[in-house]
Amino acid sequence: MNPSLPSSLSERLAQATICLLASLPFLLPWHTMPIGSFHQEWLAAVLGIVVVALALGGTRPLVCLPRVAALPLLLLGAVLVQWQGQLGIMPGVAKLALLYLGWGTALMVAARHLGASRVMPALAWGLFLGALAAALLTFAGLVPYGPRQGGPLAQANHFADYLWLGAAAGLYLRGSGRLPSKLFWPGVLPVVAMSVLAGSRSPFLYALSLALLAHWAHRRLPAMPRRPAWLLVALYIALQPLPTLFPLSPDGVELESPTFRLQEQAKTPSIRLQLLEVAFNTALAHPSLGAGVGNWPVQAAEPGRVRPDNNPGVAEHAHNLPMQLAAEFGLPVTFALLAGLTLWMQRTSRLTSAEATFGLMLATVLGIHSLLEYPLWYAHFLAIASLTVGALDTGITVPPGRWTRLVGASLALIGALWLADLRRDYRVLENALASNKNPQALMAARQALVALPNDSLLLPWRDNIACSSLDPARVAVEDGLAVCARAEHFGLPSTVMAQRAVLLWRHGQHPAALAHVDRMTRAHPGRLGEVRADLENAVSRVPDARPLLERLDELEQR
Repeated sequence: MNPSLPSSLSERLAQATICLLASLPFLLPWHTMPIGSFHQEWLAAVLGIVVVALALGGTRPLVCLPRVAALPLLLLGAVLVQWQGQLGIMPGVAKLALLYLGWGTALMVAARHLGASRVMPALAWGLFLGALAAALLTFAGLVPYGPRQGGPLAQANHFADYLWLGAAAGLYLRGSGRLPSKLFWPGVLPVVAMSVLAGSRSPFLYALSLALLAHWAHRRLPAMPRRPAWLLVALYIALQPLPTLFPLSPDGVELESPTFRLQEQAKTPSIRLQLLEVAFNTALAHPSLGAGVGNWPVQAAEPGRVRPDNNPGVAEHAHNLPMQLAAEFGLPVTFALLAGLTLWMQRTSRLTSAEATFGLMLATVLGIHSLLEYPLWYAHFLAIASLTVGALDTGITVPPGRWTRLVGASLALIGALWLADLRRDYRVLENALASNKNPQALMAARQALVALPNDSLLLPWRDNIACSSLDPARVAVEDGLAVCARAEHFGLPSTVMAQRAVLLWRHGQHPAALAHVDRMTRAHPGRLGEVRADLENAVSRVPDARPLLERLDELEQR
């Protein structure tokens, strides 16, 4: 599209919403069970739908469809094939995956339609001001989580990622002349300092990668600040002793520097390497279509999976995006996605603009984090990635006519209805977990839980709560086993596994129940105390299942 055309009112509103999307969800400090990030992701989904509706409702002469949008559409098609291919994936998980992918695709299209000259500055201001606000609020103790607990994000590694996305935004704003030099350092100093206090080790890589990108871009675009980028590296290293000056965060948690945590990690077996081994073996066992989206926990607890003794339990992800994709979607889809991302980076690296450099910086920080964890499984991080790759990509253009406004209005309406239902259903889950001390409230919450619609997107979490809270002595055995089997397919908490083991024993499947105790110890080798407590609690309801505890004693003595 032609960025020289004046922005319409809807496009200016879309820019403002992008700025909010890059800041508000990351500043929301409310995290409730069973989905700690629900409120942040729900807000991001609302703002994302508003961006799409405003962008497609503008008066531009053409609608631009980015090439990179083919990547989430490829994954979307793979999920549909798996769903229909009897791979054992849960319908609720498949629906959620389809919605995330469709939402991300829509954001890519909206960003390409608006253009990089509109999207990237709005994204930068949102990230820069949001990261600064997150750092200051956390340091002042105005959020319920301290630096080591991840500030408003309640996860230290995600917090550090966001802070360095803000630092990258600061470099772009300074290089493009939007942020005066005298305001740059007061803005980034609290951000870098807080990333040290958070204790995450990833910022070593973030800082170095941003400096290298700025150095590379400076040769073609002298306005890009090369020296400040290298000074950020020096500043981050110089601030490593900072936790010794603030040994306790406002919430009373002891602070440790990233350097200290790197040294400590070297003394223990690597959990991440074990996760990569599981992903590698799963990909080899299911090379064509993968094991199925959402089937990672089941694969990770298979017999023969060896875990370090310090492993706290079965992870939900491989903590590495390429290996996660290979395990769940197979090798052909993974190679196609990696090739598509490589082509996007090649196309973007040929652009001589500050926006392109900023986009590469954001992609690099998110990419590094995606090799160590799973930020793109969260809607607020996925939004940053989708807007970035969409805004900077090339593609095809089509005349909008009336259909684009119709699509924008339809998406807004469908999205509003979907989000309203999602919020209503989540309140049911929250109440079921928050009402465990009041018998009357607990009964009402459980009745509401059972009444949750069968087409709800939150059914996997409902099954988890239902299995954990049922009485194994009173529930109909087959019904209880069905609920707990679905809950285990989604995740393997020790409470759910203990309930299922006792139900199997009560059903007369004694060998299977004993084998399930073995599976519990394989799934949670670093949490055997909690495993015992959960199993004792379940067995106390069904005393005949006492041999399960004896089996656990045998396993602990080995």
